[in-house]
Amino acid sequence: MEGNALISTLLFVVGLALLIKGSDAFIEGAAYIARYYRVSEAIIGITLVSMGTSLPELASDTYASYLGKGLLAVGDIVGSNITNVALVLGLGVAAVPGIAVNRTMAVRDGFIMLIALSFFAFLAWGDISRLEGTLLLLGFASYLFFLYRQQQKELASWVEVEEVTGRIRSIRTAFVMLVVGGGVVFLGSRLVVDGAVTIARILGVAESIIGATIMAFGTSVPELAVTVGGLVKKHTDISVGNIIGSNIFNVMWIIGVSSLVRPLPVDDALLFVHIPVMLAVSFLLVFFMLRRGELLRWQGVVFLLIYTLFVGYNYF
Repeated sequence: MEGNALISTLLFVVGLALLIKGSDAFIEGAAYIARYYRVSEAIIGITLVSMGTSLPELASDTYASYLGKGLLAVGDIVGSNITNVALVLGLGVAAVPGIAVNRTMAVRDGFIMLIALSFFAFLAWGDISRLEGTLLLLGFASYLFFLYRQQQKELASWVEVEEVTGRIRSIRTAFVMLVVGGGVVFLGSRLVVDGAVTIARILGVAESIIGATIMAFGTSVPELAVTVGGLVKKHTDISVGNIIGSNIFNVMWIIGVSSLVRPLPVDDALLFVHIPVMLAVSFLLVFFMLRRGELLRWQGVVFLLIYTLFVGYNYF
């Protein structure tokens, strides 16, 4: 028993180290690509980075749906969305105060996130069918097309690649760093999840609680590494865009794909506790972003307090 605990703890620590190094490469590659292709960092964060950091959710939840464990999949997505805002962004804002917010992103993508989450909450009154999953996927495709059209209007504001300093000197290197960094982040997230789940079981924590908290935390660790790393490196648009984009991607693409594999059930805990908390922290995030055009340290503390209460409720 002690040997298993030691191995699990070692896996957890190694996973965190891989996440930190992988996120550095991922962020640097994404920032270079944004400038090379005249794409704003906000849109890169909302699309490319958010999809990359949501790969753990996509893999684990689609597989869970295939195994007939739809509650685990839906619980992970809802818990991940709560974790992304309340823990991941909360930690980042508390650690790096006075984060300027891209107002266009806050209005455009923030409200789209709220619409997507509210639509998902509406669908959750009953099983999420294949038809409803298809509607979510079509909505996500429409959102990507909308972003593409918006980007065409922003080309005049791009920064020359030659002005960018750093280790990257070519677009090929940027893509290599993006892919390798994403792969390392993904591997690290799996080690963190496996280690955390094993530790939780050794401690006697119920698997239903693991799904709502430990698994959600584990699949959100890539967002944590990339978001906090981006804030430290002053790529705030990538970091905040990653959180918003991940939450949109989670409910529209991952839930959509998972429900095509098998219709997804929703229980009372999700319907009356977890989904309302997800909506509350998301509305609060958009309110904070629009209120003064920046995220302040006390707001990060508020998010962390909400996350602590959420985890405490699930355990006690």
